[in-house]
Amino acid sequence: SESGTTLAYGIHQEGAENSVTVTGKIHTESSNGHAYAIHQTGETNSVTIQGRVSAKASDGSNAYAVYFASGSDNILTLQKDALITGTLFTHDSADLTIDVGTRSYIYETDGSWTVTDTSSQSRSFVQENDLIIAANVDALDIANDWVAARTNTLLRVLPENPASFWLSPYANTSLRDAQSDLNYTLATQGVNTGFMLDSSGALWLDVQQSQIAIDNDDDQSITATGLRFGYQSTPVRLFDLDISWRAGLGKTWMDTSRSILTNFDSESGEQTIRSQTQSSEAMLGLSVKHPIALGNGLTLNLAGDLSAVYESQDAYSEGDYIHWDTRTLLSNIWNTRAGLVFDVDKFRAFSEVGLSGHTLLTGHDASYRLANTAQQFSDTSASDIAFDVKVGAVYSILHNLSARVELSSLGTLDLKKVPVLFTLDWKL
Repeated sequence: SESGTTLAYGIHQEGAENSVTVTGKIHTESSNGHAYAIHQTGETNSVTIQGRVSAKASDGSNAYAVYFASGSDNILTLQKDALITGTLFTHDSADLTIDVGTRSYIYETDGSWTVTDTSSQSRSFVQENDLIIAANVDALDIANDWVAARTNTLLRVLPENPASFWLSPYANTSLRDAQSDLNYTLATQGVNTGFMLDSSGALWLDVQQSQIAIDNDDDQSITATGLRFGYQSTPVRLFDLDISWRAGLGKTWMDTSRSILTNFDSESGEQTIRSQTQSSEAMLGLSVKHPIALGNGLTLNLAGDLSAVYESQDAYSEGDYIHWDTRTLLSNIWNTRAGLVFDVDKFRAFSEVGLSGHTLLTGHDASYRLANTAQQFSDTSASDIAFDVKVGAVYSILHNLSARVELSSLGTLDLKKVPVLFTLDWKL
């Protein structure tokens, strides 16, 4: 740490082929002048930052994290865990290599920089008005998966045979653990309620709050509050099949949060950006079930669900430089399963095996802007099919009140999803 009244230097080097690697912390501060955390004159010098480098000047405009005062062929490399405060300056042309993992970043520069991003995530960056900007696009990548997760949770709490009235609070936790893909944790709480409209079906209302924590370097999270309502038909017997259909409309309000790397407007070298957006959706689905009584309280169920979900996501901005355009998704969500149900007195146990999946039919491409530069995202993994193994139990606490616990494991060769559902059902 270094301080001065006129000029303050953390590291100052002269000559050619100097090399500096920062793994710890360098801070310099000037109360009445310029502050240089790392200052070099000469050519073919290199600076590699893996730690914390910061500079602070009293007027706020003459603080430089790195300052190449003269010479060509100088190289600056920002590696993962690099936190910088202060402008990146070069008098002559210099190279800047950014290798900060999946972090989003906004760096302020001065001079002629040739920039290369070698981070692990394949993404684009822009240089505009002395700013270098890149944004993690994981939220776009999991949008279809999240639509499917919310829909499947709703299907698990909607009653197959609607009662005259029901009230079902529920909680659901899902962990996605993939070896070669994006991971996240999804926690959902909600209340599903409804009443019979007539003998043909029921009206339902679902209020749901979800929190999704994306496993990336931005510590990105989304909290969503959704309100959905719709119609659920009572099953109709046709060719030994119980067939029902459902339809719904909904609105979701989302609060987003992510941590970005930035060397200005932040003394720590990173900044948390929060924003709000919303989406509208429509759902239409069909369920088919073929129950086979095996005797002694045991039933074999062969069933399947098919849903089409349309969602329109509003445009929104994260801070002043990252802007996401409107995106519409049309998803096909399905499952097939075979299961055993055992009923005895107040207790019901069940188990199922099957396949489940979802496919993004439209909305693969999404557009966004970094500052004023248009960017394009394309979802190349828009389908997901998994084996589904489910076990659970229902216990009748009172005549009209029952509790249900359900544990699922969905898996492919490199993907595991583990949803856990708890509901408390009150029916009249």
